[in-house]
Amino acid sequence: MLRCPKITVVANLTAAHRFYNEGSYDKCLAALSGAGDGALERPDFWVLRSASLRQLGRLDEAIETAEGGLSVWPESI
Repeated sequence: MLRCPKITVVANLTAAHRFYNEGSYDKCLAALSGAGDGALERPDFWVLRSASLRQLGRLDEAIETAEGGLSVWPESI
Protein backbone atom coordinates (compact mmCIF):
# COMPACT_ATOMS: atom_id res chain seq x y z
CA MET A 1 0.00 0.00 0.00
CA LEU A 2 1.41 3.39 -1.00
CA ARG A 3 1.29 6.30 1.38
CA CYS A 4 0.67 9.88 0.37
CA PRO A 5 3.93 11.87 0.60
CA LYS A 6 2.23 14.63 2.64
CA ILE A 7 0.98 12.06 5.16
CA THR A 8 4.48 10.58 5.41
CA VAL A 9 5.97 14.02 6.07
CA VAL A 10 3.41 14.85 8.77
CA ALA A 11 3.60 11.42 10.41
CA ASN A 12 7.39 11.42 10.53
CA LEU A 13 7.63 15.01 11.76
CA THR A 14 5.09 14.22 14.48
CA ALA A 15 7.17 11.21 15.52
CA ALA A 16 10.36 13.30 15.38
CA HIS A 17 8.83 15.91 17.72
CA ARG A 18 7.83 13.16 20.14
CA PHE A 19 11.28 11.52 20.06
CA TYR A 20 13.02 14.85 20.56
CA ASN A 21 10.82 15.71 23.55
CA GLU A 22 11.58 12.28 25.03
CA GLY A 23 15.32 12.84 24.60
CA SER A 24 15.62 10.13 21.94
CA TYR A 25 17.71 12.19 19.55
CA ASP A 26 18.90 9.27 17.39
CA LYS A 27 15.28 8.20 16.88
CA CYS A 28 14.35 11.80 16.07
CA LEU A 29 17.01 11.89 13.34
CA ALA A 30 15.81 8.55 11.98
CA ALA A 31 12.23 9.82 11.79
CA LEU A 32 13.42 12.95 10.00
CA SER A 33 15.42 10.87 7.53
CA GLY A 34 12.28 8.94 6.62
CA ALA A 35 10.11 12.03 6.23
CA GLY A 36 10.82 12.50 2.54
CA ASP A 37 11.78 15.51 0.46
CA GLY A 38 8.61 17.38 1.39
CA ALA A 39 9.96 17.80 4.91
CA LEU A 40 12.76 20.01 3.60
CA GLU A 41 10.13 22.69 3.03
CA ARG A 42 9.19 22.77 6.71
CA PRO A 43 11.11 24.91 9.23
CA ASP A 44 10.52 22.37 12.02
CA PHE A 45 12.48 19.76 10.05
CA TRP A 46 15.57 21.96 10.13
CA VAL A 47 15.11 22.98 13.77
CA LEU A 48 14.63 19.41 14.99
CA ARG A 49 17.52 18.07 12.92
CA SER A 50 19.93 20.78 14.06
CA ALA A 51 18.86 20.55 17.71
CA SER A 52 19.13 16.75 17.75
CA LEU A 53 22.60 16.86 16.23
CA ARG A 54 23.61 19.45 18.82
CA GLN A 55 22.27 17.31 21.66
CA LEU A 56 24.32 14.38 20.33
CA GLY A 57 27.47 16.50 20.31
CA ARG A 58 27.66 16.56 16.52
CA LEU A 59 28.23 20.31 16.49
CA ASP A 60 29.68 20.73 12.99
CA GLU A 61 26.71 18.88 11.49
CA ALA A 62 24.31 20.88 13.66
CA ILE A 63 25.77 24.17 12.40
CA GLU A 64 25.70 22.97 8.79
CA THR A 65 22.07 21.92 9.18
CA ALA A 66 21.09 25.22 10.78
CA GLU A 67 22.76 27.11 7.94
CA GLY A 68 20.95 24.92 5.41
CA GLY A 69 17.64 25.64 7.11
CA LEU A 70 18.31 29.35 7.16
CA SER A 71 19.07 29.32 3.46
CA VAL A 72 15.56 27.92 2.89
CA TRP A 73 13.79 29.82 5.70
CA PRO A 74 15.78 33.01 6.44
CA GLU A 75 12.78 34.59 8.18
CA SER A 76 12.84 31.87 10.85
CA ILE A 77 15.54 33.63 12.87
